[in-house]
Amino acid sequence: MKKAKFIINAAVGKQDVLYQIESIIGCLILNQVVNHVDVAYTHKENDAMIEAMKMQKGEYDFVTAVGGDGTVHDVINGVIRGCNETPVAVISSGTANSFASLLNLANDRDSFCKMCMKMKTISIDVGKINDKYFVNSAACGTLAGNAFETSVQSKAVFGKMAYFIEGAKSMPKQKMKTVKLKFSSKEFNEVKETALFVARNSGSLYGNKNGDVTKMMTDGYLDILIIEKIDLINIPGLFIKFMQGDHLNAPGITYFRTKSLDVSQESGQPLTIDFDKERYGQLPVHIESVKKAVKIIIP
Repeated sequence: MKKAKFIINAAVGKQDVLYQIESIIGCLILNQVVNHVDVAYTHKENDAMIEAMKMQKGEYDFVTAVGGDGTVHDVINGVIRGCNETPVAVISSGTANSFASLLNLANDRDSFCKMCMKMKTISIDVGKINDKYFVNSAACGTLAGNAFETSVQSKAVFGKMAYFIEGAKSMPKQKMKTVKLKFSSKEFNEVKETALFVARNSGSLYGNKNGDVTKMMTDGYLDILIIEKIDLINIPGLFIKFMQGDHLNAPGITYFRTKSLDVSQESGQPLTIDFDKERYGQLPVHIESVKKAVKIIIP
């Protein structure tokens, strides 16, 4: 029997996608892509990860994460931790949906059903912080908390712009404070006065936006970005450079690629490192790329 599991963030009901999910499941069954579908709704932190961990190897032909980047993060963590090797499909219904956008994953019924019918997969890398995995990025610094201070209501109304709005609101309070962080890797060993540190596993933030997406997600490397102390008057110009993909040429920016990195704090208030818009814990941490850790179903 061909089986699939749908792990659905219960909050998506507010975004009017449940009818769409019903239609997609109906299409999968009517076209005999699968004969049986199990559905699990998540209501609190780690629910999606636990549901994905429950799956046994070979029990399901694929599992579908329905939600935003946080839901994708949890499902992939569950698949890896559960060692069940279940291929992951994604139906995005969050705010930014960075992962689904990167792979051009369609949400409409017919495209999704065709994708599952062909069952083309790629085995992508994931990032790892100590004992946990991330799909998109990990970040820390005095500017890193904006995403976590952004309310669900703001994200629902403003979408991606909610993060920029929150950042603009908090900037006068922060006055571009920095902390002294120590970075240790094969490629880079320095102590930096840091406003923001980002380790990116998948994506195109660092001048490679026109590159081969599959290659970027399977090359075994993390992209590392460090923003040092910058005068507030230069912040608008830096944001413009980010939007244009030209920020690697800006003063106060350090960029390199690595397979693994240790980050510790030398001074300042204790920092929390965050990943895929979830809180992890305080420094120090060891961050590394885990090559081809999970299978993703793609068009």
